[in-house]
Amino acid sequence: MSRPAIPREIKRAVLIEAGHRCAIQTCKYPAVDVHHIIPWEKTKDHNYDNLIALCPNCHRRADRGEIDRKSLRMYKAQLSASIGEHAVVTNQEYYIINESQEGHPGYEFEFKVPRFVDPDLRVVEDYFRTLGNRLLHEHRNYHYLLEPLDIEFTMGPNLTTGSFEIMWLTSLLVSIKYRIYEYGSGAMHGNGKSITRTYLRDPVQHLDLKHLFNSEDYLLILSKLTREALLQDGGRDEFWVRGGTEPLEKNFASFNLVSGGLLLTFDEYVVDCYAAGPQVIEISWGKLKDIMNPRLLFLSSQSLG
Repeated sequence: MSRPAIPREIKRAVLIEAGHRCAIQTCKYPAVDVHHIIPWEKTKDHNYDNLIALCPNCHRRADRGEIDRKSLRMYKAQLSASIGEHAVVTNQEYYIINESQEGHPGYEFEFKVPRFVDPDLRVVEDYFRTLGNRLLHEHRNYHYLLEPLDIEFTMGPNLTTGSFEIMWLTSLLVSIKYRIYEYGSGAMHGNGKSITRTYLRDPVQHLDLKHLFNSEDYLLILSKLTREALLQDGGRDEFWVRGGTEPLEKNFASFNLVSGGLLLTFDEYVVDCYAAGPQVIEISWGKLKDIMNPRLLFLSSQSLG
């Protein structure tokens, strides 16, 4: 079977994810190739979650095994977490919960937990350590108890990775975004999902979306603003966008506060096709100030000072 070209829309999504630079954060060389994490010869497919942008040098190193597949998965997860036109904290310390088992297919699990120096944020660190351990137990359950017995294991181990970005960190709040990637051996492609958490500090308290607003119509307003933003370039299916932006709490559950305003993440299949990857919309503070909880209006001032 001859190898077909990577579809244009998938290649574009992979390059946009990496900012048209090498996906390895310490490299970022601007001339890049699109690399298959699991070789095409095994998958016979061009799936978005199996593709990553690499410069020619890193591409050769990956082909030689100097950069292994687990590392490439983590680089891609970190890219997917941070995608968007906003600054993130790039020097955040972390530790890793990991586990692997040999076998056919075997499994690999790797989850990054942020490590905070400030004592008040230890409870946030505890939350994500608990989340990582819960996902590890779910990963074990799938591998040992739930995986189909008759599946053909052809594409590597069962895999779960979790990587995060600190979207905004000030003396008043911290907002964190995780990208979780899960792949079961033999599946056509993996599944990505976003998990977000935002906390006020002094004392630490978790913010739900509803806490941000003083208007009962906030979901209708968010629905309107996100639809306008997603449809403005004319490249998306309007029926799909409208379904994924219905004024329901679950549709806007993946949110972060960033210096520019409210950042909303829509995972694959929600407002666009799988190949397009996660979609990110930022709504400015100026568009939200009239409906924001007056007790939280100080947050917008943090972006100026």
